[in-house]
Amino acid sequence: MKWIHINKDLLGEPLYATPNYDRSQRSVIAYFYGITELDSILQEAGQTFADKKMEMQMLLYPDLLMFMLVQGTTAMEHFTTERDKVVSIHAKHHQALTIKPDPVMPSGMPASKIASVFNAVVATIKKLVNRKTTTEPVQGSLFEIVLESTINGENEKIVIACTDKNKETVELFCNKIIE
Repeated sequence: MKWIHINKDLLGEPLYATPNYDRSQRSVIAYFYGITELDSILQEAGQTFADKKMEMQMLLYPDLLMFMLVQGTTAMEHFTTERDKVVSIHAKHHQALTIKPDPVMPSGMPASKIASVFNAVVATIKKLVNRKTTTEPVQGSLFEIVLESTINGENEKIVIACTDKNKETVELFCNKIIE
């Protein structure tokens, strides 16, 4: 695929963007594979995307679909394709996936205590959570975004994933892409 190199700042606000978890910079989607340049970098380093301490955001503009790598609040790199190059999107639900699990908030505590506990431990566990994925599979969904361009006679696919908790949110976003 030939990615469109565009100055993101000139695009303005997107129509839709994949959400993050509440009060977090962690995206509800996980990247699996399909962006050739990114896959090459990961393969050379012998890493998975989760090892990179980055998040994947997807931004939808009237004519463009952008995949953006974010580290904290800083956009590191983006890959953009024309929206009409997306042929279809296929979902596979109830898959056992090796992705980060949903963050867990303690129940039965007042909101102020939850916030203070959360803020106190985030700095400690954030490093651990960002460094590796869970070793136990998480129930979730895979979304194959099929692109018009071909490699070896087959359409290219960008595969993202999410936990079962977020499948409706991600599915809604994916439906907006092909509307």
